Amino acid sequence: LYDGGIKKAQKNTETAAANVERKSLDVQMRRTKERANKLLFAILLSRKQKQILQTSEKGLDTNTATLQASYENGVVLGSEVSKLKVRQLELASEIIKTEGNIDTYFVLLEQLTGQAFPQDVQIEMPDPSFQSDEVSRPEQALFDNQKLLFEAQESSIAARTRPKISLFAQGGVGYPNPLNFADFSTAPYGLGGVKLNWNLIDFGQGNQDRQ
Repeated sequence: LYDGGIKKAQKNTETAAANVERKSLDVQMRRTKERANKLLFAILLSRKQKQILQTSEKGLDTNTATLQASYENGVVLGSEVSKLKVRQLELASEIIKTEGNIDTYFVLLEQLTGQAFPQDVQIEMPDPSFQSDEVSRPEQALFDNQKLLFEAQESSIAARTRPKISLFAQGGVGYPNPLNFADFSTAPYGLGGVKLNWNLIDFGQGNQDRQ
């Protein structure tokens, strides 16, 4: 008839626990998204760095050719040409290193997302003009749902200490008559009534659960 609100409290606790689980997944997804964004930004930055190095390499090739001609005409020293050639080798090495970094970032991105990306995939940056005064993070929603879960658990603890009322019925055939011990004949019997169950003392279990 009355369970002290235990069933309702248990249902609320299960619902709150499911919401906490969903919000936990949202937090994990946001962390995954942040890692993916860092890799994407690293790819964009490395691509731009590679473009700058290639532009420098082309300009250096032109300067080296000009200086080589001047050297052949006896205008400049051979050491000046050698310096430019050394710098050409350094630029080529930096370009190879940058390409290796890009390959590594793509491998990490594919491992993170489970998807394959071509090396020439276009990556678009979001509009920097978008601004919002409202701060909404999944960690906040997770924290709010955790509080709701604790409140639901508190209700479950409180419900355990409330009285519980139920109906009961029992019947059968007994020998001798279970309701009249003076009657030694076999007789059917039935019992029914209202049962009250109330744990007045829980020996501190409720306080321990609250802690």
